[in-house]
Amino acid sequence: MKKLLSFLTKDIREFWTKNPVYTFELSKYGYQVVKELESNSGCRLYLAQSLKKPNNLVVIKQFQFARGRAWSDFETIETEIQVLKGLEHPGIPRYVDSLETDDGYCLVLEYKQAQPLSEARSFTPDEIEQITVSGLEILIYLQERSSPIIHGNIELQNVLVDDDLNVYLTDFGSAVTIRKNELTSNNSSLNPFDFNTQDLIKADLHGFGKVLTALQTNIKFAEHKHFRRCLEKLVAVNSNDRYCSAQEALRSFSNTSPICTIETILSMFMFISSQASLQIVLLLVLILMIFFS
Repeated sequence: MKKLLSFLTKDIREFWTKNPVYTFELSKYGYQVVKELESNSGCRLYLAQSLKKPNNLVVIKQFQFARGRAWSDFETIETEIQVLKGLEHPGIPRYVDSLETDDGYCLVLEYKQAQPLSEARSFTPDEIEQITVSGLEILIYLQERSSPIIHGNIELQNVLVDDDLNVYLTDFGSAVTIRKNELTSNNSSLNPFDFNTQDLIKADLHGFGKVLTALQTNIKFAEHKHFRRCLEKLVAVNSNDRYCSAQEALRSFSNTSPICTIETILSMFMFISSQASLQIVLLLVLILMIFFS
């Protein structure tokens, strides 16, 4: 009997560990918490359900402040809210609402059924290339706005990918908005007179490049040499060697389709071979060897 009780106690303990009771109550604000998604210092993420629209799931980002915190902490949240309100892109979860609760402040965002790349997953080289293109398109949207936005914190946990390889960029808590003669940033240590727009853009690209580098670990890109060269430029140690914009990076990554290029060059080679001397044919062979090396 003792063994049975011990077994049941262990079983129940494991159940509650995997399915904890959430005491965070938001029903008076129109939301019912389903489960906690993530927790770190000063911030927690919850999956919640709208009580007005039961089929509508949202993510609630709860900011928890210790007593005596400066008003600048609230300004940080306000800056993030203003950034998100102005964004409308399928790859960026949209702003839904904001709530001031008894123990913090909450940001309500659109829920995307996708997992952060910080979770262990494996992708093929072709899938990583698709993720690359989608991620760069999001950065192009941010960089080519009338007032460009720098994300400022692109890392594995802030890039989500769903089962269909749709990419989503989250967490704009460190975002920088660049306006003419004005800088709006959540980073209080950033001096408006020291920043360089180009450097900030390259920093975002470098962050995304590090994400891609982490994804392709242990994957052989033997047949994707062009992609590998572009990735190396994206994460170059010297910022002067990096791409100047997401648009430039996307053009480079999408510059050539290997299959199309090979077919085109081979067709030209066969045609010239039929018309030219042996010396010219050998020269063309040498050029092809250098091109595909």
